[in-house]
Parts: sequence; structure tokens; C-alpha cells
Amino acid sequence: MSTVPSLLHPLGDDALSGAPEASLALTDLGLHQALAVMGDLGPELEALFRTPAGGADAVAYRYEVWDDLGAGVVESLLRRFTQQMGSLRELLATAARARNAWQARRLVVEACSAYTAHVRSLSTGLTSACASSRALRAFGTELEAYVGSAAFAELEEGSRAVLDELGEVRYTVLVRNNRVTVTTYQGEDDYALEVARTFARFEAPGGQQYRFASSGPVELDDVEARLLDVVAELHPGPFGRLDRFAAHNGAFFHPAVVSLEKGARFYLTYLDLVAPLRARGLGVCRPQLSVGPGPTRAEGLYDLALALRAGTAANPPEVVPNDVDLAADERTVIVTGPNSGGKTTLARALGQAHYLATLGLPVPARRAELVLPDRVATSFTQKEVLDLGRSHLEHELVHLHEVLAHAGPRTVVVLNETFSSTTLRDALLLGRAVLGALAERGSLCIFVTFVEELVTSVPGAVSLAAVVGTDDRLRRTYRFTRQPPQGAVYAAALAERYGLTDLGARDQVGR
Repeated sequence: MSTVPSLLHPLGDDALSGAPEASLALTDLGLHQALAVMGDLGPELEALFRTPAGGADAVAYRYEVWDDLGAGVVESLLRRFTQQMGSLRELLATAARARNAWQARRLVVEACSAYTAHVRSLSTGLTSACASSRALRAFGTELEAYVGSAAFAELEEGSRAVLDELGEVRYTVLVRNNRVTVTTYQGEDDYALEVARTFARFEAPGGQQYRFASSGPVELDDVEARLLDVVAELHPGPFGRLDRFAAHNGAFFHPAVVSLEKGARFYLTYLDLVAPLRARGLGVCRPQLSVGPGPTRAEGLYDLALALRAGTAANPPEVVPNDVDLAADERTVIVTGPNSGGKTTLARALGQAHYLATLGLPVPARRAELVLPDRVATSFTQKEVLDLGRSHLEHELVHLHEVLAHAGPRTVVVLNETFSSTTLRDALLLGRAVLGALAERGSLCIFVTFVEELVTSVPGAVSLAAVVGTDDRLRRTYRFTRQPPQGAVYAAALAERYGLTDLGARDQVGR
């Protein structure tokens, strides 16, 4: 294993070798939408958001970093550092594209000089921040040793010396007709100063100042490039030292600095994702986690993907947080309610909270107490089955067979309208079988279904039913509470609204 510290794993970045979560679960839970909102992450960073941290200690390790970020000063420090590293990488990319070798070498030395200044500032900042997480304490120690090393001093002092020496280079350019002559400086008048003095008389006292920031190094044209080559020939000493320094220091990033940058981008990207949600009053919290049997509780739980969409849509969907409170032995949850009443949203929110916990990320809730899952599996009704050799029902059963094969006491399984393509009788029989198999394994199962009889026919099942409006039984509130299914009540009210009063009086309406 690597001895370089990591913000992501207590054993170092080399320990991040887990398999990325299947895209099906991410899609079912809507978390692919969150990845899309984050923008172009690049393959390495996107993989971090798809791969569980790797166990309870690794998850706790990341949450320690989140505690430090909450203080504010650490966030500012890491945000400034990642911005600086981004600028350095752009500078080096420009050097790699430069057609003139001297310009490329000069840009490399400038990057070295800026790098040492940024790392020294970062080291000082980490020491002052007094971070409490294992990760940032380790980085503080590592960077302090690095900044105090002979290699760092050579890079810092060498780059400064080369730039200072180049800054002392003087030369004369004589332009006559179509001929440009470059010679060593012999004390000739500086016409740039003469031009400035000439135009100074036209400057009005207190006049408006116009300043323009350069967007970065500019590619030299052919004349400028040839001029620079001649200047290098006239001053072999400083340009020779430039050549040697650039050749020996082309790859100057310390592994700890690269690791810190990668980890910081992971945290800051997610922090930027949830910042607008917090600004709208939605909770985002560090969950309290257990690895053995324990309760599942969440206050103000909501669907992250829905909340992100609500922040940008022209006609934003309503985001209604819910509370969930399950005892340690309550492992089967049946979610029922009217169509478009928030059932799938609630199930996705529970699945998202558990999945995000495996990444060591804050979850969308005011407060949460969860059992850390070893995996999160899903089975959502698909609009289309691409394998034409199987029926829709067979496709579901094959997938559920795979889910059951890997399910255990710490597995979270989210089933959404599973078996809706078959008859009520078959859906009831299959639902009992699947829920019974998951119960035997001790898995936490959240089952969104139209088969309300599952609540009473599955031992220990908890019913989370949609709450209808007290003034209007057809009004969807998108809230859920522990109560028996209310499908008959909703169906009776619906029948009454459309004049089907005899049908609405029957007990079995809606079943």
C-alpha cells in the first residue's frame, strides 16, 4: 500500500480498488441525475462517486473530513488550493502546446515557482487550521516535512533564481525597413519610456483608469519566436540554466499534493452540489451509522434528484420531506398510496441516503441514523425490456435472483412496483416469496407496491401509507406515515367524485 496520505481512505489512494456501483442502481435511485448536474467530472472523479468507500472505517474517515470542512476555514483553504492547482495545470498545458522551446521552458519554471508558493501556503494553512480528521492531520505532517526538505528548497530557490536571472536580461531591437536586428544592450535609450512620457501629458487628472487582465500566456508568432531564439544565443548563461532547470524538473508534483488535490475535488464537488439545497432550507447531514443491527431513522428525508431538479426547472416539482422511524428489527417496509403520490420518491430517498452513506457523503435529510449497508440493490419497473427473449415478469425474476444471491443482513433492497405486470394473485404470491427470502437474510427492503395485502400477509412488515388531505381525500400531500394502506379510502373518494357512489361504497374498491 502507498505511504502517501489520502483524503479518501485511511490506507491511502492505492486502497481505492473497489468495484463501481452498477449503473442500474444509480439510474433507479436517480443519482445519475446528480452526476449529470456535477458536470464533466472526468473518469477518475466520477469513479469516486460510483464506488463505495470500502468499509466502516473508510466511511468514518471521510466523515471526519466533512466535520473539518464544516468549520469553514478548511473549506476555504482547500478551495483556494484546488483553484491554484487548476491554474498550474493550465499553465503546464500551455507549455506543452507552445511551439517555441524557450517559451515552453519558461512556462515550466513559472509553474514550478508558483507551485512551491502554493504548497508552502497550503502547509502553513493546514497547520493554522488545527484540523481534527486523521486525513488532514496526516497531510499537515506530510507537507510540513516536504516543505522542509532539500528537494523542495532546490525547486523553490532554483526556480526563483532562474526567473530572477531571466528578468535581468536586456537586449536591443533595431527595426529598419523590413529588417529586424537584435543585439546586446549597450545603454541605448529605452523608447518605451519615451512613448510613455510623450502621452502622459494627455492624461487628465483623476481620469478613468482602464486595466485589462491577461487570460494567460500568449502563443508567440513567428517573428517573436525568432527574436527570442536570437536573445537566447546572445545570453547563453541564463538561458542555459533555464534549459537545464526545465529539463530536470518537468515532473515536479509531489504525490501527496496530487492525492490531496484529488480528494479535495471530491469533497468540494459534492459540497457545491448540495449548497443550493441548503440555501433553500433543505437539510443535508452526516448520518449516524452503525454496522450491526440498529434502527433506521431519518428526519426531513427527501429525494436528492427531485430537489436538484426543483432548483432549476421552469415548473419545479414540489419537494416534501418525510420522516421515517424503523426499529432495528423492522426490516420490511411496504409503501402504498395513490398514483403520482410520492411513493417512488420516498423509496428512492431511502435508497439514496444509504448509497450516499457508503460513499462517506452527507445525506439529504435534517438528521439520519442508518445501518451502513454493504450494498444497495434495486428493482424498478422498466418501461421496456430489451431482451425480447424474456417476458417482463421473467426479466424481473432473473434480476431478483441475482439480488437475492448477494443479499445479506446489511443489504438495502429497493423494489418499485415489482410484479405490476402480472395478476393481483400472482403479484401477492411472488411478493410474499421475495420479501420472505429477504427477511431470512436480514436485508432491509423498501417495497413500493399496489398489493396492499402484503402488509398483513408478511410477518413484521411496516406499512408506510400516503396521507391524504383532511379537507379533500383526493388531495395528494406527498407525506407518509405508519398507518394501514389507504387505497380503499382514496378509491372511494375518487369514485364519489365521478358519480360512481355504488362502486365507491364497496369494501374492495381499489384492491
